[in-house]
Amino acid sequence: MNEDANTVKEPSKLVTYLVVAAKIIVYILLMLGLTGMLAAVCIKPISFFKISGILEEVVMQSTFLAGSFLAAWTLLKNWDHLPVADLGLSLKGRAKDIFWGTFVALAIYAVGFGILYAIGEVEIAAVHFSAYELLLSWILMLLLQKRLLFVVLFWGICWPQV
Repeated sequence: MNEDANTVKEPSKLVTYLVVAAKIIVYILLMLGLTGMLAAVCIKPISFFKISGILEEVVMQSTFLAGSFLAAWTLLKNWDHLPVADLGLSLKGRAKDIFWGTFVALAIYAVGFGILYAIGEVEIAAVHFSAYELLLSWILMLLLQKRLLFVVLFWGICWPQV
């Protein structure tokens, strides 16, 4: 009797790398295409309402986030036949991670700003506080962070599960 009859043959590394490369290329093309379409739709209201500054950036980053999500969702649903929950976007049980991530980010900002201020590259000319601008800046940073999160999570989805 043949001992190899019960074993499943794994694909070669070359085939695995080609599939991963194809997924990455398709994801990038989908992301750029969907983001471009969404941005084209959003440019009209931005120009009509004469929105500029940080609110314009928030709208544009929102289109990038939506394009990234739609590309990841499309590949998950149609290529891998997996539910969207496999993206790992649940916040349940992540309070400690969110706290430490925020703490480390603030520490990096403080050290970076402190170094630049100490060597004279940054100069504080005036202080003007606007809660609206602060909120929009915070939303913009969250959108940038989420877009990066989709890209990072997608890398994990690309690699075949062992």
